[in-house]
Amino acid sequence: MAADALLPMLLSEPGTYQRVAAALLAAHADEPHVAATISKSLSQLVSGEGLAALQAPDPMSRDALRRFRERLTKMVADVRGLVHMR
Repeated sequence: MAADALLPMLLSEPGTYQRVAAALLAAHADEPHVAATISKSLSQLVSGEGLAALQAPDPMSRDALRRFRERLTKMVADVRGLVHMR
């Protein structure tokens, strides 16, 4: 699953995630509504109950991976629907 590979990258290389997110947002800069929705979705993946909640005590536990998969699935569904409209 993509989440199994993405979570370790996010934990060890958060700058890489930020660059990918910035590139995705830049590609939709001419559509403010789409960019705002993508930004919100990406932020929910890694903030608040997102990535910060995964970092303690065991970010690679089955439960943490399950929660991350759920958030990633929602994020992909939200973003895919918007990007497909383009």
